[in-house]
Amino acid sequence: MAGDLNVGIRLTADGKGFVGEIRVAQRELDKLTGGVRKAGRANTQYAGTARRGASANRRVARCRATAPAPAMSSPVALGRWIRTPCRCP
Repeated sequence: MAGDLNVGIRLTADGKGFVGEIRVAQRELDKLTGGVRKAGRANTQYAGTARRGASANRRVARCRATAPAPAMSSPVALGRWIRTPCRCP
């Protein structure tokens, strides 16, 4: 499969260095796994933020004609207005 990770080892006749190399490889794979999980969480968080932003944009577009917008001098007032339930017909 395309998503498989193949790891190989080479054994010497006496096997020295094998255990140490496996431990190093395990640590590196653990780091990779942690990085992938962290990236996945960041992606999930970004997707949620994007969905909320798109929802707010739709509400603003829907209500723009029917509800007077607050004075745009304050971002706080605009945020409060966006979070207020829409009373559009």
